[in-house]
Amino acid sequence: MEIAPSHKSSTLPFMREAPDALQAGHQHAEVQGTYRHPVEAIQKNFFQQQLASQEFALRRVYGSHMVQRLQIERHILTQFQRLPVLETSFVGLETVLGTDEDIGFEDYLNMPHMNEHIPRDMHSQMEEKLGITFAKAF
Repeated sequence: MEIAPSHKSSTLPFMREAPDALQAGHQHAEVQGTYRHPVEAIQKNFFQQQLASQEFALRRVYGSHMVQRLQIERHILTQFQRLPVLETSFVGLETVLGTDEDIGFEDYLNMPHMNEHIPRDMHSQMEEKLGITFAKAF
């Protein structure tokens, strides 16, 4: 779905094509075109900035080989994933990053088994993950 940019920030954007409710679910143009708060960007970038500062300190103390080793470990641990229907837990990655001992909002909010929406079937999720799409006949 493509949304054209609006000229005024107080008006809703207009859509150029109809949304596909069967594949993407019901979405509102008001939610998609809203302005995000600056604190949200700070919260999203906090972990990356903290990781970059830790890498800088490790590079100064132990040398660049230590940072490269940790980056390789993180890259290897991010590759282990289950099928889209099954929940993937990155226990090894959380242990290496040190986030396994912290309890955050993501640990108890937005759990898949508490979701009120019906999950899509495994075939459509795998098609989306692999980038397999079929042309729509109109």
